[in-house]
Order: sequence, then C-alpha cells, then structure tokens
Amino acid sequence: MPPRVAPIRIKSLSDAARLLVELQVQDDGVEIMAPKQVFHAFRITDLDVRAANILKQEALSKGAECATPRSVITTAEGVTTVILAGTRAQLDAVCDNLARQPFGLRGVREQILAQLGYIETSPSSWQIAGRELDLSRTLVMGIVNVTPDSFSNAGEHADPQAAIEAALAMEADGADIIDVGGESTRPGSDAVGVDEEIARVIPVIEALVGRLRIPVAIDTRKPEVARRAVEAGAAIINDVTAFADDAMVELAAKTGAGCVLMHMLGEP
Repeated sequence: MPPRVAPIRIKSLSDAARLLVELQVQDDGVEIMAPKQVFHAFRITDLDVRAANILKQEALSKGAECATPRSVITTAEGVTTVILAGTRAQLDAVCDNLARQPFGLRGVREQILAQLGYIETSPSSWQIAGRELDLSRTLVMGIVNVTPDSFSNAGEHADPQAAIEAALAMEADGADIIDVGGESTRPGSDAVGVDEEIARVIPVIEALVGRLRIPVAIDTRKPEVARRAVEAGAAIINDVTAFADDAMVELAAKTGAGCVLMHMLGEP
C-alpha cells in the first residue's frame, strides 16, 4: 500500500503535544517539537513605525513573518498596523528579544505572551474515561445528592429511586453530566463512613449507567468510594478536597476518569 497523506488541524500547544505523545515521540522530543507545530498570527495596531521596522527584522531573524505597509520603509514618524505570524517557538524567540527593545515593543511583547497563554488554556474538548465532551459551549451538571442532610436539595433524593428518577428528569431537561454524591459537605455536617457512602451512591450509579446517554460523576473525597463508583460506570471524579489524597490521583490516572477539583475552606 502506498503512503497516504492526511491534513491535521492543530489548534493549541496541548493538541500538538498530545499528537506527538500518541506517536510515541520521546518526552524531550515532544518538548522541542510541539511549539514548532502551532501557528499563530497577531494584528498589531497603533504601532510606532520605528517599532514596526524593528519588529520586522526581529521576526525575520527568527524565521517568523511580519507584514508591514509599504510606506513603513520611507516613513520616519507616526503609527501603523502590522501582522506578526509564526509558530509558537518562533514567536517565543521573537518575544525574548523584544524585552530589550524601545518604542513600546516591551508592551507588545507582554500582550503577545498573554495572548499565547490564553490560547493554551482554552481546550475544545474534555477527555473522560473513553468518551469526549464538547467544550464549545457551557456544560450543565445536574446534582443528585443521595443524602438526608444536603443543603442543595434538602434530602429529597435520599431514597435511591427518587435519586434515579431525578437524574433521568435532569437529562431530559438538558443536563450534560449527572453528579451523584453520598456525603454532605455543608457547614456543620457530619462525616459519613466509607461503607455507608458506598451503600448510598453505588446502587444509583449502577441503575443510571446504561440508561443515561450522558456521563455520570461521583462526588466524593474518599478514594475507595471513587474506585467503586468508577467500576460501576462513573466517568468523572468530583473531589471537594481537590485531590488532596494521592490515592485519588493514582485512581484517576489509572482509570482515565475526568477530574473535577473543588475548593473547600477548612472542614465541614
């Protein structure tokens, strides 16, 4: 069979790194090559014409491009607009040099780096335990607390059947994820033992997985509860302690479950 060529679209540094890891490139190779595979372009307005000429030379010296109006060559004063374009690696190198340049270029450098940072923090999807959630819009998580003392629904889902019916109704209403919890963390609440928490959540998760088209999350701070929930089909671990327990980290890594890191000040 002859070689086949297929285009790929790389939108971020994390996309590039993921593709290289899938290709089984060595770690140091991923670090070197990923920034060379991500292309960015910036329109820079109200730029001093002297800065525009410097920026063009800096870009060309690093293999990037800086498009300027023809008039910039013969104009000594005023402002102009340019388009700077290059790979992430090229633009990083340009920015390194701009830190020492006059005519407002240090401010341009700061804006470019800020924009590059913003681009890298906007993933388009969330990979969770063998499936993918589209992040092009805000997702809605339906909360089902199988507890008698929750502050959010006052124990109305403490009965397993009530919890199951509530989850199915939430999906019908448009929820993207169902979050099942068996221990309240409201102020003043009492801790729940592992066995009791498992007895509350596992029957609900087992009943929902297969009936729901959307993924189920387990809301717990106990690794053993999370493990049993993932075995029952939960695809996301939602931990109010932000994975303070190393065993929870190891479980998420081993199973590929999605991770939700919550913040809690002190103890309930």
